[in-house]
Amino acid sequence: MNKLKDLTIAFTGTVVRVALLILAVICIGNYAGKAYEFGYRLFTEEPMSAPPGRDITVVVNSSDSQSDIIQMLEDKGLIRDHRLFTVQKKLSIYKDKIEPGSYDLNTSMNSDEILEILVGKETEDDELSSPDGLTDVTDSEDADLTGLDEAGVLGDDDTQYDEAAAFAEDQESENEYEGEGDEESAIEE
Repeated sequence: MNKLKDLTIAFTGTVVRVALLILAVICIGNYAGKAYEFGYRLFTEEPMSAPPGRDITVVVNSSDSQSDIIQMLEDKGLIRDHRLFTVQKKLSIYKDKIEPGSYDLNTSMNSDEILEILVGKETEDDELSSPDGLTDVTDSEDADLTGLDEAGVLGDDDTQYDEAAAFAEDQESENEYEGEGDEESAIEE
């Protein structure tokens, strides 16, 4: 009878261990799937609607906390998940606090576009200008990007290259090759 009791206890223990193992695998699989989905959405989250979207005005007060502002964005339909947006903000270049003010946002904006507006970062046009206020040469419509001066010379004084002279030399050498071996063309000239 003792052996039967020991065998029953061993069998029950094994069944419990197998059941716990199956439960653990199911839980790990479930959480791994959710973690993958969250990570995937973190970098590929689409805007709430396709362009042109719907314009929504958001008013941020100085007394509002960052989490309250992000929750308000979710409530107004600009973002899907406030937790995801919070992580996106922390991982983005827009780590600064959201500035108080009134903002016109659109449901067709992605999280980076929304953050750029809310944080008040400089736009791409501002990034092209240098800190001392001088603009980049590529901004100027009158800029000559060929590197040639008025005379058609390329380079500095030591290594000048006259484009017109080079073209004339190419034409001369081309004419020389055309006449070689072609006696009929030489007779016609």
